[in-house]
Amino acid sequence: MANCSVDEAALTPDENTEYGGWKRLGMALGHFADIVAKNERDGFFTVGLLATCPSMPGLVAGLQHSGATREAIKIGMVWLDAHPDFNTPETTRSGSLGLSPAVWAQLDRLNRLTDKIYVHIDMDVLDPREVTGHGNKVPNGPSSEQLAALFEAIFSRYAKASAIGFATIPPTDEGGLSLAAVTRMIAGAIKGVKTREGRR
Repeated sequence: MANCSVDEAALTPDENTEYGGWKRLGMALGHFADIVAKNERDGFFTVGLLATCPSMPGLVAGLQHSGATREAIKIGMVWLDAHPDFNTPETTRSGSLGLSPAVWAQLDRLNRLTDKIYVHIDMDVLDPREVTGHGNKVPNGPSSEQLAALFEAIFSRYAKASAIGFATIPPTDEGGLSLAAVTRMIAGAIKGVKTREGRR
């Protein structure tokens, strides 16, 4: 973990002249997927700093094609968002998962069924005081300290937990609170990976 690789997905000059934002996004996500797949094959822990949630398919596609062959492997996903689309049976009506046994049961299930697990965080899930510049923040979110502890536990416990991504990092960040929150959560995930590696 002492070494790191930093890459950015970008369109080629020819691709940048193509018509249509969605087409250009698709091409950029293809480049992003290639970077993630190489990163994984090279043995690095993947941390994605995503402009928005629609960037997530590039990260997941890269994980899918990071196996020993180009054949896609199975990816499980844990998605934290203030605006959930679906929840586990024990989820409250507010959408808050907490640390209930259902969360660990679902992670155990993903661990059995998939080759790798990706943890995705939409920054709107955080306590609004840490994401004051986010356009979709909602009250009563967890703190970055709480999520850092959760990520440490997940990445420590599950060897298949191999990547984490942060989406919609606020464009304005008065006092640097959002950047500090991201850094804190990344540190928690890395601490979990190091704990897991120390048990080998």
